Amino acid sequence: MFFSGLKLRIAGNLFLLLLIAIIWGNFVTLVFWQRSLVSQESERVQQVLHMLASFDHNTRSGATRFTQANLNQLARSFTERHVRMAYYNGRELLYSDGEQDQVLGQVVSSAGRANRIVKRVEGSTWGVITFGKEYLLLAEPITNDQNASSALGLRVDLGSVYELIRQNLEILLLYLFLNTVIFAIVGLYRFINLVVTPVERMAKASLNYKISDGSTIFVDEVGSEFGQLSMALNSMLLRIEMDREQLRKTVQSLEETNKELINTQKKMVLTEKLAAVGRLSAGLAHEIGNPLGIVNGYLELLSSGDINPEDRQQFAERGLQE
Repeated sequence: MFFSGLKLRIAGNLFLLLLIAIIWGNFVTLVFWQRSLVSQESERVQQVLHMLASFDHNTRSGATRFTQANLNQLARSFTERHVRMAYYNGRELLYSDGEQDQVLGQVVSSAGRANRIVKRVEGSTWGVITFGKEYLLLAEPITNDQNASSALGLRVDLGSVYELIRQNLEILLLYLFLNTVIFAIVGLYRFINLVVTPVERMAKASLNYKISDGSTIFVDEVGSEFGQLSMALNSMLLRIEMDREQLRKTVQSLEETNKELINTQKKMVLTEKLAAVGRLSAGLAHEIGNPLGIVNGYLELLSSGDINPEDRQQFAERGLQE
């Protein structure tokens, strides 16, 4: 079966590693995409604000360029997102909805007094996969106004930026899944060809290996690691076969030596038996020869005629005892 054993474990681990790597890569991409969209939104709002600040609404000397009604109308023109606008004329702050906004007022008044663009991001909200800034505050001085300290500013809700990413999140997830599957299949195919298949060929060659046939178990080009491993295995098997032959000869020699030892042991046992018989024979000859010699001496004494009857009787009794 194709996906079994080692291949199945490799496939699972490879898929998991690729999934983690691609998720991490897409996470970083989404973070930078989120920041890029916020930056683009900031530039676009700045361009719109610059056009509004440069627009000469009333050319009469000392007249207020923006009024409460103008601010309300301009704020409503941003139909795609919630926008609050503020105008600082050097003395007071005007807001598009009439309600005060301390942070927006500080940004607009700072731009008017410093005669420079002031940009700030405030708040925190859930973006797509991380938290992001909730509001963009931007203010630009009105250079054409006779009052040098006047400025126009606005606060933009950045929720629409994050919503744009959320709308494409399904496509991103599908892209993530397809990338993982494609890379896993390609990686598994390459890994099997480079590692698993040579190992399987080597295992099969090892099972059918016979050094008597002069065969080898090379499975790859000599320069590769598997080729080097095959050469090392061939050398090891050759040494094992040589050691086995040497062991066979040693066993044969030991068997011959053992046979000689057995024969020698038999000869030694026979010699020991013969020696024991010799000692037994000598003992028997000694134990039998001495009494017979004594009996023979008494008989010779008895056969002589110059002994008295008492000695004769005594010699006869001693001969009988022997």
